[in-house]
Amino acid sequence: QAQHGKTPAQGNRSNQSPDPTAQAPDVQVGQLTVLLVEDDGLIRMNTAEMVQDAGYVVIEAGSAEEATAALQTMAIDILITDVNLPGATGAELAQRARAISPSIRVIYATGDASSVRGDRDAVILGKPYDEKQLLGVLAATTAPASTTKPTSVSDDVTDEEDARET
Repeated sequence: QAQHGKTPAQGNRSNQSPDPTAQAPDVQVGQLTVLLVEDDGLIRMNTAEMVQDAGYVVIEAGSAEEATAALQTMAIDILITDVNLPGATGAELAQRARAISPSIRVIYATGDASSVRGDRDAVILGKPYDEKQLLGVLAATTAPASTTKPTSVSDDVTDEEDARET
């Protein structure tokens, strides 16, 4: 049985599909809003909790369609998306997101980084990832432009693989 209300532990997280008539979550000054797009419910729930605990407002979506609805109705600062999604690829979703909000920052959280390596304006977070890696990528993504941001964070990608690509 689905719960439609938020429990205190859920805070600003939304486990429901974005509702175009719903009001955006209460956002404090300086708080950034993250749209988390992941079709695996357990990964989405765990990642949302880590991001929320770090002080971000989290909007969850399980598909590209849900994510597009959220992008059209809410101000989103950061898109964290899987690459393989129902309805569209993460790269296609990122393209839609940038068309709607050109300043949106994109993080691909994926075990299949090969299809998005050409997106130089995004950061790749390799799966599986832990809280330290996730928060490190978020911090780098939100840092001022003068600092260097990583293009990839993964235990699965070796320096040899990076060297072969250059």
